[in-house]
Amino acid sequence: MSTLFDSIKDITISIAETQQIKNMNWGISGPMLKEISDNVTTISRFLLIDKDGSYWISNNIKGNPYFNGKVTYDNSIQDTEPLNVSSRDYFQFTFSKNKDNKKRIFVSDMNLSLSTGERQCIISSSVINNNETKGILAAVLTDNEFQALLNSLIDDFETNFGKESCFFMISDNGNIINMFKYDKSKEKFVDFANESRQIQTTDILPEDFKDTISFFSNMDEGVINHTFNNEKSVVSKFRISGTPFSIYINVPEKTIYKTVNTLGIVIIILIIISAFLLFLGSLIISSKIAVPVEHTSKSLKEISDGKSDLTLRVDIVGNDEISTLGKYFNLFMDKFHNIISNINSHSSSMKDISEKLENHSDSINQNIKSIGENLKHLNSRTSEQSSSVEQTCCTVEKIMSNISSLHGQIESQSAAVNQSSAAVQQMISNINSITENINKASLSFKELIETSHHGSENLDLVKKLVTDVSGLSSHLLETNAVINSIASQTNLLAMNAAIEAAHAGDAGKGFSVVADEIRKLAEDSSAQSKMIAKELKSIVSSIETIVTATNKASKSFDDVKFQIDSVGQLTDEITLAMTEQNEGSKQIIEALKSIQDVTLNVRESSIDINSNSDLIQQEMLSLTTISGDVQRMTEEVFSAVESINLSMSDITKDSHENKNAIEDLTQITKGFKLE
Repeated sequence: MSTLFDSIKDITISIAETQQIKNMNWGISGPMLKEISDNVTTISRFLLIDKDGSYWISNNIKGNPYFNGKVTYDNSIQDTEPLNVSSRDYFQFTFSKNKDNKKRIFVSDMNLSLSTGERQCIISSSVINNNETKGILAAVLTDNEFQALLNSLIDDFETNFGKESCFFMISDNGNIINMFKYDKSKEKFVDFANESRQIQTTDILPEDFKDTISFFSNMDEGVINHTFNNEKSVVSKFRISGTPFSIYINVPEKTIYKTVNTLGIVIIILIIISAFLLFLGSLIISSKIAVPVEHTSKSLKEISDGKSDLTLRVDIVGNDEISTLGKYFNLFMDKFHNIISNINSHSSSMKDISEKLENHSDSINQNIKSIGENLKHLNSRTSEQSSSVEQTCCTVEKIMSNISSLHGQIESQSAAVNQSSAAVQQMISNINSITENINKASLSFKELIETSHHGSENLDLVKKLVTDVSGLSSHLLETNAVINSIASQTNLLAMNAAIEAAHAGDAGKGFSVVADEIRKLAEDSSAQSKMIAKELKSIVSSIETIVTATNKASKSFDDVKFQIDSVGQLTDEITLAMTEQNEGSKQIIEALKSIQDVTLNVRESSIDINSNSDLIQQEMLSLTTISGDVQRMTEEVFSAVESINLSMSDITKDSHENKNAIEDLTQITKGFKLE
């Protein structure tokens, strides 16, 4: 048993030293572990355990695809969690407490599997890579493997110890691994611990047997008399070295004494018979041994001189010890004859197999060389890919820089549009003020017309006043023409501003110029409006004088009234033009608002683009890392293929040597005469 556990330890340590396991690459190591566990009958399966206690299992390579093939509570769904063995004793010893990152091997007590519910024993080994503990490789032994190990022992247990004896395998923690007792209904020894499928402890055993186990606690082996089920018995303990398990065999004393008594009687009888036969034989041998010995010697001499003639036999004469010796020698020659015949018959087959093996080795060598060439090409292409990824990463960085610059320009454009909007608002306010003053002037003209009906006196004065009014009216017409010109240009500039706002362009630079011109025209309109107001005051003063004289010059004053009406109409036209100007300014405001909305949307989109460009840069950095990993792994695979190529060269050489050895063996066996 100790040798068997040692061999499983050696297998586990050897596998843990392979590069696939060191890299914790389940995609490569999983199929390898499954193949090994399928071919090694003493191992049920392997576990590859990660640092966090989650693990892969070799009898279910796919595991849960949502968790990279690890074993979960439900391997068919995503909403679950990996099974975890970080609290198990073998994980604590091999990984958690392995602070110095040294190779550790551990044989666990019997426990229940998280994935299958079976009773199992774990033989775990640290996985060390670059002086760092990467995880654990564990071989699993279930009840089936323990049963197979113990079958050969239990088959002869009844013969050696009787039906009333018991066989126990118990761990240092008091867990019962096996408990074989004779089952009368099945007429054989049965493992009652295995039938329960649970971890049973020594608490189910009688108190006197538990005391015996406690007595043996500090001993690797020993024998003691005790009472078991009220019957005197003898208990023997044997520790399985390198494990926490010990074997206890309980044999009733009566079974031992019965065997001893029977053996004593047999020995006495044999002594008597031997003494008699010795005396009788000495008499017979002294008279008959010479002739058979001489005859046998003659036959042996002929065989030895026959140059490997395996057809010769010793003649059997008589029925004594010498004849028996000759008979057994003939039997040996028959078996030796058969062995040489079988070697001859199989040597040709072995030669054919050796030739096929040599041919296959050559073919495999060619295939491996082809794989090596392909890997060289793949490594070259991987290097090109890494360079391309690095160039792409630099390009993305430049794009990000341009996006950041564009984002700053959009911010500047947004600020300029806001300033333009404020300027147009101020212009509209000025236009409204002009319109209000013109409306007041229109009301004054209406009052002037009503007053003119009362002017009838002092015709000369009226004429003079009319002349003055006429001059003033002429000046008013010129001023009015200027206002009309300003209104016309303002309207044209408003249209240009609307066109510039529609095209927006680079932060509304063109619109800024137009808005500035509109502001200047608005100031000119304000100055002319003040001049009109001043002239109108003079007109009002003159008209008041005219009113006192209208009684004397009604006809002349009618002419003045007509001129005043004309001025009123012009004022109405100016008012209408300013109203239209106001409506146009409102349209400019609406257009500016649309520009502000568009600019805001562009600014938000620019922020999103700037944010997404950061994500793109992160992904490109990740892609660069992945490309480097792929190139490194390709180089490792190429190195492994070269190692395999060297191994195949050794195999080819060994195959050739094997072929030569078979040919030599054939030549040797041909030297024997078989017919």
